[in-house]
Amino acid sequence: MRKLLLLIALLFATPALAQERPLSPYVAGAQPATASATGTTAAITATLPGRAGMLTYLCGFSVRSAATSGVTGNVQVTGTIVGTMNFTHTTSVLTAGPGATDQVFTPCIPASAIATNIVIITPAPGSGGVVSATVWGFRLPGAFPF
Repeated sequence: MRKLLLLIALLFATPALAQERPLSPYVAGAQPATASATGTTAAITATLPGRAGMLTYLCGFSVRSAATSGVTGNVQVTGTIVGTMNFTHTTSVLTAGPGATDQVFTPCIPASAIATNIVIITPAPGSGGVVSATVWGFRLPGAFPF
């Protein structure tokens, strides 16, 4: 009788009933965060907002821009532990498609302090321009890790 009960129990312990939750790319307790902004002729900002009692981490950003004439400027990243970071970005001519600057940080870069915003500032594309910026990262509760 015990063998029969064991066999029945094994039949019901199929992989479908024993599936585990998929692994997250974030550490336990992390809150994913994203921000995006668009504009025309002027510079724009995309901000990962800080939260009380939480440390914000920057994992990457993407900037695209095009205008009537090409220009070059810096994408600035402020609020990180390493201070202001600059990345050269070229706004391309409209007929050539948008200029692109993409950065992925591994490991992700922490903010300079708890509850601090991390801000991406694009250069102004100029006349006839279009610009977009997207930033992504996460926040963790607790004290500053360093």
